[in-house]
Amino acid sequence: MSERRRRTLGFLAVTFFTAFLYFITTAPTVVFWDVGEFLASSHTLAVPHPPGTPLYVILGRLMVILPLPLAPLYTLLTGVHPINSVLKITLISLFSGAFSAGLLYLIALDVMDRWSGMEHLPWHVRHLSAAFGALIGMLARTVWMNSIEAETYTPTFFTVVLATWLGFRYWEHKDGPRGLAYLILIPYIFLLSSGIHLSVLPFLPAFLVLLFLVQKDLLRSLDFIAVVGLGLAFLTSMLLPYHATTLTYIVHVASLAALFSLLPLRRDDPWGHPWTYVMAAGAMLTLLGRHNVLATLGGYTLVLAGYYVVTRFWKDWKGLAFLLILAGFLPQFFLIARAHYLHFHPNATRINEADPWTWTAFMDVLTRKQYGPTEFFPRRISVVDQFRVLGLYLSWQYAGLLLAPFLILAIYGVLEAYYRDRKGFWYVFSLLLIASVGMLFLLNLKDSPTQPVNPLNARLGKTEVRDRDYFYAYFYSFLGLFMALGFAGLLRLGLETLKRSRTLVYILGYPLMGVLLFAHIALTYPRVNRNHNFIAEDYAHNLMMSVTTDEPAVLFTNGDNDTFPLWFLQEALGFRKNILIANLSLLNTNWYCRQLKAWGAPISFTDQELDSLPPAMMLGRNIVMLRDLVIRDMIATSTGYRDSLKPEDFVPIRNVPVPRIYLAPPDSFRKAVVEGRTLRFPLFFSITTSPEAYRGLQDFFIMEGMVFRLTTEKQEEVMSPPYRLEAVNAPRTHFFLHGNMDPETYLEKYGEESLPPDSAMWRYRGVFNKSVHKDDTHMKLVANYANVAIRLAFYHAARKEYTDALPMLELARKFYSETSDSLPARYLQQIAVMDREIGRMALEAGNYDKAREALERALTQTNSPDLYFFLGEAYLGAGDSARALSYYEEAYRAIPGEFAVVKRLATLYAARGETARARTTLQNWLKQPRHSPLFEEEAKKLLKEFSEGEG
Repeated sequence: MSERRRRTLGFLAVTFFTAFLYFITTAPTVVFWDVGEFLASSHTLAVPHPPGTPLYVILGRLMVILPLPLAPLYTLLTGVHPINSVLKITLISLFSGAFSAGLLYLIALDVMDRWSGMEHLPWHVRHLSAAFGALIGMLARTVWMNSIEAETYTPTFFTVVLATWLGFRYWEHKDGPRGLAYLILIPYIFLLSSGIHLSVLPFLPAFLVLLFLVQKDLLRSLDFIAVVGLGLAFLTSMLLPYHATTLTYIVHVASLAALFSLLPLRRDDPWGHPWTYVMAAGAMLTLLGRHNVLATLGGYTLVLAGYYVVTRFWKDWKGLAFLLILAGFLPQFFLIARAHYLHFHPNATRINEADPWTWTAFMDVLTRKQYGPTEFFPRRISVVDQFRVLGLYLSWQYAGLLLAPFLILAIYGVLEAYYRDRKGFWYVFSLLLIASVGMLFLLNLKDSPTQPVNPLNARLGKTEVRDRDYFYAYFYSFLGLFMALGFAGLLRLGLETLKRSRTLVYILGYPLMGVLLFAHIALTYPRVNRNHNFIAEDYAHNLMMSVTTDEPAVLFTNGDNDTFPLWFLQEALGFRKNILIANLSLLNTNWYCRQLKAWGAPISFTDQELDSLPPAMMLGRNIVMLRDLVIRDMIATSTGYRDSLKPEDFVPIRNVPVPRIYLAPPDSFRKAVVEGRTLRFPLFFSITTSPEAYRGLQDFFIMEGMVFRLTTEKQEEVMSPPYRLEAVNAPRTHFFLHGNMDPETYLEKYGEESLPPDSAMWRYRGVFNKSVHKDDTHMKLVANYANVAIRLAFYHAARKEYTDALPMLELARKFYSETSDSLPARYLQQIAVMDREIGRMALEAGNYDKAREALERALTQTNSPDLYFFLGEAYLGAGDSARALSYYEEAYRAIPGEFAVVKRLATLYAARGETARARTTLQNWLKQPRHSPLFEEEAKKLLKEFSEGEG
C-alpha cells in the first residue's frame, strides 16, 4: 500500500472515530452558557454578544435549512429523542473537531517526515503514534465538550490546524505554483475565521515564523511591504471615523507614504499614469473625510485600486493574496447589515446584542468595548498564580493518574522535535507557545472560581465568573501533537536499542498506547457525555411556565444561564413568546432598553431619552444605575402612576426629564407608585435575580414557582424563624413541582418523561439521572428547584402544617442528594441542613421514626451540637429514654449553657430517680453568668421541686 493511501485511510479512520464519539455524546438539546444564544441566533440570523461571530451565525443558519435527518440516527445510537435543528447546528463544532483530529494526525506525520532515521522504521510506528496523539489532543475533556455543543472554539481551532497543515504543504511545494496557492490560502483562512471567533488572530505570528524559516526573503521584499502598507491603511481607515488617536493618524499617514514610495520602484514614471492621481485623491479623501466612514473606506478603495493598477499588483500572487485577505474580512460586515435591519425591525428577532447598526456601534462590537479594554498590565493576579491556574485547567483534561504519562510523552516529544529538526520544531512549537503562554499573557485571567489556586484571590474577589479552561483548549490539543511525537520517539529509541528484539518493543509499546488511549476515553466519557442531558431546556421551560399569564409580561432574569436557554426556546422553538425577557445585566445598556421598549415592555422613556441616559450616574452621594431607573419606570408605567405626573414632578438628568420618585428611597417609591394601584402589565422577577434589583418590593411579592410576581397589595409573609420570606402561592407552586400527585409518585412517573410543551408541570429530565454529569453550573441551577421546595416547606411550617412541610423538605433534599454521586462539600453541607430541618419538623409532627432517621443522617455529615438535643427528643418521644439520655448528655457537653438541654436533662434524671444529678445539673447552670430572667426563674422552680420531691 502506498504511503499516500495509508495517510488517507489513517485520516479517515481518526476523523470518523472522533466524529462517532462526539455524536453519541452530544446533547440532544440546548445546554448552558453561550450555547443557547448561538442556537437561537442561528435560527433567526440574530446578532449574538460581541464580537458578534457573524460567520458562525451564517453557517448555523445554513445548517438549520439543510434537510439533514440526524435525529433518527441519534435516537438509534443513544435511545434519546433530540431536537433535530440542535444536532444540525452542533454539527459545525462536531465536524470541526473531527477534522481537526484528522489534520493533527497528518501534521504529526509531516513533522516526523523531516526527521532523519524515521524512514527506516516500519510505517505503523509513525502512523499509530500520530493517530494516538491526535485522538488524545481532540479528546481532552474541555476540547471534547467544546466539540459537542454549538460553540465557536472548535471551529476556530479547525481553521488554525488547517492553516498549519497548509503551511507544511507550502513548505513542501515552496518553489512551485502549488506552494504559492497554499501560502495565499493561509491568511485568507485566518481572516475568514475571525468571523467565527477572534481567538484565531493571535496565531498569525506562527505563520510569519514559517515564512522566516522557509523563505525569509519574502519578508524583506517590496511586495511584502506593500501588503503590510495596504493592510495597515485598511485598518486605520476603519479606525479613523471610530476613534482617531494620534497613533492612528501616524500609522495611517506612514502606510500611505510607504505605498507611494513603492510606486517608483515598481513602475517608471508613476506620475505619468492617471491612476496615480486617483490613488492620491483617495489618500486625501481618507484624511479630509476622516470623520465619515464612507469617505475613509471610499478613499481607501481608490488607494487600493490605484496601487493595483499602477503597479500591476493584480498580476502578482501577493496581490491576489491581499485581495483574499480583504475578502476574508467581508463576513464581519454582515453584522452591521443585519443589525441595521433589526434596528428598524426589532421584532424580527429578540437578539441584537449591542445593536451594531452604526459604524461606531459596529466597531464597539469588533473591539469588544462592552467588556472593557484589554489590559496586559497590571496582572489581575500574580503571574505565578496565572501559571498555576493554567496547570489546574490542564489537570482537568486527563483523569486520575493519566496526566503524568501524558505530560512525560509531550515533554519528550518537544525534545525529540527540537533535536531532530530545528525548523520544523520552531514552526509547531510556536503554535504551542501561543496557545499556552501567549494566551496566558493576552487574556490576563483571574483565578478559578470553583478551585482557586490561591485562597487569597478568592477572598479578594479576584476570580472569574466561570472557569475559563476553554480559552486554553488549543493548548491541550497541540499537546496531543507533541504526545504523538513523543510516543514515536520512544518507539524509535526502543527499536534502535533492542535491534534484535523489535517484537518485544511492539508487544510492550502498542498495548501501552491502547491502554492509555482507551483508559482516557473511558474515564473522560462519563464527564462529557450529554446524551441524556435535558437540564437546561427543562430549566428554561420551568422558569417560563412559572409566568402564569398568556398576556404580554416582563420576566427579569439575572445572567446567561437563566436567559440564553429561554432565548433558545423562544427563538428556535417559538415557545412562550408573550414573555419579554429583561436581563438585568443588559438593562444597563441603552440599546437593550430601547429594544425592550420596542418589543412592548411598559417603558415610557423615549428612544432618544434612553440613549441619553448613562449606564451609571452619581446623584449626590448615591450611584444610580440605568437598570434601576428603567425597572422603576416599567413599574410606574404599569400602575399608571407615570400618567399622573406634572412637570414639577420631574428632575433633569442629562437633559432627560426623570420623575423625582424614581430617585426616592425604596419604601417611598413603593408607597407612592405601587400600593393600592392596579398593575396593568404583569411583571415577574426570577428567583435568581439579585435582591438589589427589587429592594423595597419584597412585601408585595408572591412566589409562584421560580418567579416572584409583583402585586399592588401587601402580601402575607412567611414567618418561620429565623427565616422571613416572601409570600407563596402554595397551590400553584405545588402543582408546578409535582402536579396533583405526591412528589415521589410524580418523579417516578414523570421524572424522565417529556411532558407536552403546554404542560405547566415541571420537567426534571436528567436531574436525577446520575449518569448525567452535573458540573457546578448544573448544581447551582438545580438548587433553585430545592429552594422553591424549601420555601414551600417553611410556608407550611409557619402554619403548623408539618405533614405538608415534610414532603417538600424531602423533595428539596432529593434535589441535592440524588442528582450526583460526587457532590462538592458545600452541597453535602446543604444536605445536612435539609436533614436537620426534616428531623426538626418531623418532631413537631410527632413522627419520631422519621425524625431519628433524618437527624442521624445529618450527624454523619456535621457535628452540630443541636442535633444531639433533637435526637434526644426523638428517642424520648419514641419511648427510648436510655438512648435519649445519652444524646442529651452529648448535647450538654457540647452546649452546657443551653437551658433547653439542661431542663430536659435534669427532668430526665429526676424521672429516673437520680434527683441529686438533676439538682447538680441545674445548680451548675445557675452558676453560669448572663441568664435570661425567665429561664433562671424556671430553673429555680425545678430545683425546688426536685429538692422537695427528694425530701
